Amino acid sequence: MKKPIVDQDACYNMNVTLADVIAQHLRAFIECNVSSPVGMDGDEWAEMLEKMAAAFETYAVKNGALDEDEKAQVKEGMRLFVKYFDDLWY
Repeated sequence: MKKPIVDQDACYNMNVTLADVIAQHLRAFIECNVSSPVGMDGDEWAEMLEKMAAAFETYAVKNGALDEDEKAQVKEGMRLFVKYFDDLWY
């Protein structure tokens, strides 16, 4: 079992920290993914994964300070992440 995070510094800007971690894991998943959700072809799934990864990368790089266009892109990518969370396996 992993040791819980109790360091207050680890909790500072957790939204940005987690966005960076999620983006990195999504990029790794894109590289090794060999399947897609039922009813979706591989190209469509690749596009969805790209939107998810780009959203979290944008959020992390911009430290959450997004312009209106970025907010829309990030919101869409995060919505897809939640919608397809159960499909992030192979």
